[in-house]
Amino acid sequence: MSSIDKAIEKLVSATEQQSAQAQKVTQPVVEASSVPEPNIDPPEEASDVPSVEVEAQAETKINTKIETETADPIPQKNRIELDYNRLRNLGMLVPGEDNVTIAEEYRAIKRPLIHNIETLKDKPNLIMVTSSMPSEGKTFSAVNLALSMAMELNKWVMLVDFDIAKSGVSKLLGLETDLGVVNVLTDSSLSLPDVIFNTNVERLSILPAGKSGHSATELIASNKAADMMKELSSRYPDRIVIFDSPPLLATSEASVLASLMGQIVLVVESNNTPKHMVHESIHQLKGAPYIGLLLNKSNRSTVRYYYGYGSNRV
Repeated sequence: MSSIDKAIEKLVSATEQQSAQAQKVTQPVVEASSVPEPNIDPPEEASDVPSVEVEAQAETKINTKIETETADPIPQKNRIELDYNRLRNLGMLVPGEDNVTIAEEYRAIKRPLIHNIETLKDKPNLIMVTSSMPSEGKTFSAVNLALSMAMELNKWVMLVDFDIAKSGVSKLLGLETDLGVVNVLTDSSLSLPDVIFNTNVERLSILPAGKSGHSATELIASNKAADMMKELSSRYPDRIVIFDSPPLLATSEASVLASLMGQIVLVVESNNTPKHMVHESIHQLKGAPYIGLLLNKSNRSTVRYYYGYGSNRV
C-alpha cells in the first residue's frame, strides 16, 4: 500500500471512529476544529495536518526574529477592517482570543507547514488550500490558517483569494472591494502593492480576487499569473502566502495553480468526500513537493486529524 493510500485510510478510519478517543499515528498528525460550516456562499471550513497527537507533540522551533518589509510599501489607503464579531459568530479564529479550542487546533495544524517553510526549498512559503469539491471548507480553513499564522508568528502573512470566480474570502469576511488579483492580471498599469490590503490584524494582509469579468481558467493559466507567483515568492520572501484556490475536481484552474505552489493543503469533508475523489485529487497534484490532507467537519468534539505526505517523502 502506497503512502497516499495509507494517508487516505487513516482519514477514513478517523471518520468511522468519530466517537473514539484520538490516538497517535505513525505519520505526523495535527488537528483542526469541529466548528459547523458557516452558512455563507461559498461555505468553507477547517483542516487536518501532519504531526503527532497535539498534547504529545513537541513545539517546532521557529524563527522569532522580527523581519522587516523589504518590498514596496502598500499604499496607506489600502486597508481593510476585519469584523471581529463576524469572525466570532462564524466560529472562526478571533485575534486576541487564543484560549479557545479552534485556536489550539490551528496552532497544531500550522506547525508542520512552518517547519517546511524553514527546511524545504522551492517556494515553501507559497501554500495553497483547496478541496476536491465545493463546500468542503477550504475557504474557512484558509482564512483561519492565515489568522493563526499572523497572530502567533513574527512573520508577515498574506491571504490571497485565487478562487476568482467565487471570491470566497471576500464573501466570508464581508469585504467590499473590486480590486484584486483579476485587476493585476488584466491591467498593466497596476502592480501588486496597488491591490494588497493591510488589515487590523497585525502582520496580516489580504489580496482579494477582484471583480471578475474574464475566464478564470485563462487568467490563472496565463503567463502573467505565473509571473505573479514568482513575484509574490521573491518580492515578499519574508511573507507566508496562503492561497484559497478553486476546488480541484470542479474546475481546471486549481491544478494549474497547484503547479506553482510549494505546499498544498487538501481539505477533506468528513463523512462526505468519497475516497475515490480524494485519490483523484491527489493524482491531479502529482509532483507537488508537499501535500497535506485535512479532515474537516468532523463531529468529534475536540480534534480532527490531518495526515501529511509529499513527493519528497513518499
